[in-house]
Amino acid sequence: MARQRRGETLVVVLLGVVVSALGAAMLNAWIALAGAILTILAWAIRPALLRPTFVLFGSLFVFQNANLPNGVSIGFVTVSGVLGIYSYHQLSIIERGSTPATQRALGLLRAATVLSATVPLGSLAQLGYGQATFDSWVRDAIGYFLIPVCIAVGAEAGLTLSRAQIWSLSVGASGAAALIAMFTWLGRRGGAELGFEQLGLASSFPVFTGVALCLTMYFNGAKGGIRWLITGLALLGVMVSTGGRQPAIFACIAIACAALLASGGYLSRMARFLGIMISATLAFFAVLSVSQAIGGGIAARRLDFFDRVLENGWSVVSSDGSVVDRLNAYAWTAEIWSQSPVIGRGLGEYFPSVRSGSTADGGFTLDTPLVVLAKFGVVGSAILCIACILVFAALNVARREVRVFALARPTFLCVSGILVLATLANGFPTENRGFPLFLLSLVMIGLSGTDRRLEPGPEGRPRQQLSTGGSHQHG
Repeated sequence: MARQRRGETLVVVLLGVVVSALGAAMLNAWIALAGAILTILAWAIRPALLRPTFVLFGSLFVFQNANLPNGVSIGFVTVSGVLGIYSYHQLSIIERGSTPATQRALGLLRAATVLSATVPLGSLAQLGYGQATFDSWVRDAIGYFLIPVCIAVGAEAGLTLSRAQIWSLSVGASGAAALIAMFTWLGRRGGAELGFEQLGLASSFPVFTGVALCLTMYFNGAKGGIRWLITGLALLGVMVSTGGRQPAIFACIAIACAALLASGGYLSRMARFLGIMISATLAFFAVLSVSQAIGGGIAARRLDFFDRVLENGWSVVSSDGSVVDRLNAYAWTAEIWSQSPVIGRGLGEYFPSVRSGSTADGGFTLDTPLVVLAKFGVVGSAILCIACILVFAALNVARREVRVFALARPTFLCVSGILVLATLANGFPTENRGFPLFLLSLVMIGLSGTDRRLEPGPEGRPRQQLSTGGSHQHG
């Protein structure tokens, strides 16, 4: 086992050195820094922790980063794919000596991994029949190939790492994602003159799991409830400060759902609810002040939309530029889907711009859930939906063997699931590059509370290890 870990570490160190050398040769400081960080992490942390760390934080900084050339994202996904294949192999070793419930959960997760991989691979057969080139297909398929990778990596990490490592990694990634989204969206919304620029992936999905975990722990009486409350509200506050109206809606939905599923007596539930409402109100005014100081007050200007809706009704919504763009996206995507309703037209083809209606300045997606139907048709869309359902079903099975009371409750899965559903008006989740990261953290956290942890023992045989991290009543 020690020899295997040394071999894994050496491979990652060599990869980090190669990436650093590549960055130096290209005179790109970001690539060189990423390689140096990868090399350091390889020596500092165990490989089972390095894999989810590499995929989570690498995705946040590689995707949508204007400072990096296009080939970096392809290389990153290739390396992540290798890590995902290794993690998938490790699951077969872990599964041999696991408890029946864990075996059922792993079986469902392995099925979800395979199903989600078949969709982008199947679209390869359509390359010769449309306008997509292999290059455009690769760039469009990157996010879809990360989905099975993240499921496999998350499952392995969830059953091998300690709860402290999993929770710290997930919340840390959510915090980094929230800050990157804040800088990126402030830069896009006129904050360039204030010094903001696009640093990486601007997505709410990686933040969802951190928020769901914090609210789950707070509303179900876990140890350190105040710390969980402050952390959860901080994540939501950073997202709201971006000036987006949807993060404010997400915050209300998450708090309401977690409060409805809170454990304990009536008085304790009401005390927690009043506590979070008072704290959220104070946090909201703090967000407005911070936004005024660093973002020119963009949060207040954007959130004023809700006041205008209450005063003037539907006319404000129907005349809003974002709403008009989405209505155009729905109409054009429905027309494209109607041309091939069963199998879609595949990956790599451009959609028309919502502003000009031309594919010349369009992209690979639009803000509508119909995009997945246009790409994969009813068949591929159904497969993706089944894969996502299997992930939640697997984690629901795993809840039967938890030792952390808060995670034994359905709160975490329900809050995470309803936040995903709340994004459907903007597009199908799998079209968002942050969705695979959501799945990785979701699976890690969902398996972190299982009663027994499995680690590969000597000569590759699994060794059962009683999990630690508190009694049944506290997390």
